[in-house]
Amino acid sequence: MKAADRAEFALRARTIDGWFKLATRGITAVILLGLGYFVFKSVDAMSGKTTSFSSVINWLVDLRLSEVVSYVVAAGTTTAWYRERRLRQKTIAGTRVHVAHLEHVIDPQRTSSGLLPTGEPAKEDRDD
Repeated sequence: MKAADRAEFALRARTIDGWFKLATRGITAVILLGLGYFVFKSVDAMSGKTTSFSSVINWLVDLRLSEVVSYVVAAGTTTAWYRERRLRQKTIAGTRVHVAHLEHVIDPQRTSSGLLPTGEPAKEDRDD
């Protein structure tokens, strides 16, 4: 492949990627605007009426800063735990073949632990 052909291909790929990113952001913006509109219309329809929704709004307004911080910290730690777990499973699955090869090179008589590719025990080996 000639250098000019590679440059033209790279330019086309960047152009297509740019249009795709623009479309993705546009769709995201439309969805968020639509969601905001429907939330606004829901609140507007319930304004002036006493409903269970009013008690939820009152609860949200009456939250103290310490309560808000505790909810944010709880949500943040839960999200961080989940993301770390997924990353660990991907890392284990990605290095599994390489580690198995190295173990076989060091000790050809070594037997497998029977773990799944994600590093978890097989269903019949679990304690739960």
